[in-house]
Amino acid sequence: MGMKLLYGGNSYSFSMRSLYPHNNPSHQHAFLRFINTIGPPNATIIKNLTLSGTLTLHECRTDNENCKNRCEDNFARSLDLYLQFMKKFFTGLETLTLIARPEWHVQDRLEDPDDPLTPFETLRPILDYQLQGLSSLKKLQVFDASETVRLPLDVAKSAIEWFDQRTQRRAFEWNQHVSKLTSERAKDSPSGCSFCGEDHILAECWSLCNFYGDFSHFQEGYIKAED
Repeated sequence: MGMKLLYGGNSYSFSMRSLYPHNNPSHQHAFLRFINTIGPPNATIIKNLTLSGTLTLHECRTDNENCKNRCEDNFARSLDLYLQFMKKFFTGLETLTLIARPEWHVQDRLEDPDDPLTPFETLRPILDYQLQGLSSLKKLQVFDASETVRLPLDVAKSAIEWFDQRTQRRAFEWNQHVSKLTSERAKDSPSGCSFCGEDHILAECWSLCNFYGDFSHFQEGYIKAED
């Protein structure tokens, strides 16, 4: 049934948990459990979402001393999974913030020449292609959490620009649509104000507001008529 979202400002933040101990599934996917708890209707009202995690290059193995009790969920892999649910349920999402940090060790990295050169490169397919499926998203922010001060991630520049341009284009198209509707309604309306007879629509007539005050242009028209 879900729970009602009373507080939070429609903004929520999630950090990918470590897989310790022993890759226990109960420690994973808190984000998916959150969606299940609040229910689809509440998911649609979330406007701002922050996701953070560790980007990895190596293949985690339990027989590796460096992996035991230390590896965290692969942020890029989790995003790939979560996006399927975000596209379906987070239909009102406007701002998405991703905070990524590289893994602390890169041992046992695959030697395939097609592998990403850096942990941050693993985000590129998601940033440049998959996120575009979030139709309501207006603003994307991606930060590097490896330093004391969070800085925008270079690999995300083109994706951020894409969303900025889409938002601007949609705003322009909406303004054009409103202008067109206004013009069409004006054509269908009787010419001149039905109250004072001058060349403006009734809703903009000063006389309606000032008739019992200083009369404004209605008073001038009335005096001329009297003369």
